[in-house]
Amino acid sequence: MTARATGFHGSMWKSPAGQYSPSGRCTIRSRGAGSGAMACFTERNRRRHRSVALAARCRASHAGQAMAVGRAAGTGATWQPDRPCRTPSKLTNGNAASWLSCERLHKLLWTGELAMHTVSDVNHGRRIQAPPPPPPPPPPREKVDPAVRAPALHKGQKDAPPPEHYVQHEVQRGETLTEVSHRYQTTVPMIQAANPQIKDADQIEIGQKVNVPIGVGYGKEPTADVVEPGQSLTDMAKAHPGVSPYDIASANRHQVPNPNLIYPGQKLWVPADKPATPLEQKVRATDQALATYKGAERTYDGLTDSAPSPARLRVYDDMVTAKADLKTAVNAELEQRLRDKLPAGQDPSEKDYDAAGKELTARYTSDKGDSAKLNEALKSLAGDREQARVQKQADDIVAKAKQESDPGKAVQSLNDQLKTSSPEVRKAALASQGAQDVVQKASDWAMEPLDPKQAKGRYPGYMMGERMEGQRAAERLDQVTKGLDPELAAQVVDKSLPKLEQYAKVYQDTYKTPVIGEKEMGTTLKVLERSLDTPTGKANMDRMLKMGMWNAPAVTQHIAEGGRPDYAIAFGQQPKKEGLYGDYAAISKHVIETGTTQFREKSRKTRAPMPGTWRRSAG
Repeated sequence: MTARATGFHGSMWKSPAGQYSPSGRCTIRSRGAGSGAMACFTERNRRRHRSVALAARCRASHAGQAMAVGRAAGTGATWQPDRPCRTPSKLTNGNAASWLSCERLHKLLWTGELAMHTVSDVNHGRRIQAPPPPPPPPPPREKVDPAVRAPALHKGQKDAPPPEHYVQHEVQRGETLTEVSHRYQTTVPMIQAANPQIKDADQIEIGQKVNVPIGVGYGKEPTADVVEPGQSLTDMAKAHPGVSPYDIASANRHQVPNPNLIYPGQKLWVPADKPATPLEQKVRATDQALATYKGAERTYDGLTDSAPSPARLRVYDDMVTAKADLKTAVNAELEQRLRDKLPAGQDPSEKDYDAAGKELTARYTSDKGDSAKLNEALKSLAGDREQARVQKQADDIVAKAKQESDPGKAVQSLNDQLKTSSPEVRKAALASQGAQDVVQKASDWAMEPLDPKQAKGRYPGYMMGERMEGQRAAERLDQVTKGLDPELAAQVVDKSLPKLEQYAKVYQDTYKTPVIGEKEMGTTLKVLERSLDTPTGKANMDRMLKMGMWNAPAVTQHIAEGGRPDYAIAFGQQPKKEGLYGDYAAISKHVIETGTTQFREKSRKTRAPMPGTWRRSAG
């Protein structure tokens, strides 16, 4: 049996610190050594107080601050704070007033120095002792979590999850740790483990704060109930399934010393399960998922090298699944914490997520391994949120571009928005299905002239020595890719190549001649050059070479006008084979040298003379 908390009892009384108000006036009159009554008067309010065991309290004005006054038994003194003290003409109890003057009593009472004394002390002149220091506060959870998770407190269970939270119980008069443990359905050793400041379970103080761990494997919060007229503890227990009258009496021992005697209106604590809040449900799910993940990890680590591969693979899959389940549970708890804190409809920021994540991991700060697993899940979730944010911006860009009905304008709108976007958003937008649809429509529009239906049966056709359909398609492709981002331009060309390959095959099978004319080749080279620095652009160039797209005069002219020689170089690097063009390497070298010479000659002729100089004439 633990000792009850004690305080104001018998002839003991405690005087809280206060301030003296000059406007207050308190009169102490003696009605005999054993009367124990005092009248207190103030200018602002007159109230009568009855003392307990010869003690009384006097409340004065000025901001309602509490001030206490004690009865000096038998002095017969009348004390007035705004006037000098008067010595009584008659003493009724020996030296009751000789040890302490009225001025000293004034100072002790109104400055709070008089903390605790007995009437016997006043009567016999004993020295008043200073009040004891307040009890130490309970420590934070990170300092007690290891203690409450000890296997001895959980029937030998290792790696017990930490409490969901702690309740700070304030000790009331007459309570014991045994009663507190019954109320919260836990044990005295568990409460002691959570409160290392309590050195002796039989010594607790009124007003002392006590940590009570709450959660699976720990305590449970009680519910409050009020006694109704004619109700007994048995009747109250019936309203709470699984609770007996003895349970209620044990949880309220200091209020119900006799279980057969309770009063209407009396508030009692019932040690019954409170319905779990949504957050508590999510917390328990996270704890369970973490325990499952740790168990799967231990099983996998415990496999020997001789374990068969199917068994090892199955255990590994279980561990991966448990890790994914933990991430899901952590995300659910994170979202619930944010719903409980933020106003309805407000989108949480990353700072809000960080704060909720710190709250989530707080109960595992004492276990570095568990904290690492939770932080890994939080980091992965943060990456998912960032990816979702990027994808949303990409989707908005694509949606705006798709509002354009003209394919060329749609792809230009997509390009203009991508210019001001981050690399991550640009990459996500280009990879999205919506952007691919925009690019495909632009490509289809450019390749329309190659469609036999559009050419009205003339497939392939000629127009003044040129391939009419191919030239029109090349011009449209040049129009739609002009000013585009290199990667976006490469994608437009890539979407165009299937129809171009079909056109080239039909043409070569029919006429056994080069598929592309000089003007058409020149336009195509300009289109390809816009994306040559991208992997897709280089792949497009290789595919066009395999289709037999080559025209030496056009390539020479392209280089002579300052174009890049990449196409000619790639042409010369093709494997040696008999084809339409003979020696690829020799042709490539000749084209590059000729084009370069023409470019230099044009540059020399167009170079203007420096101002102020004279050009000498020949001869």
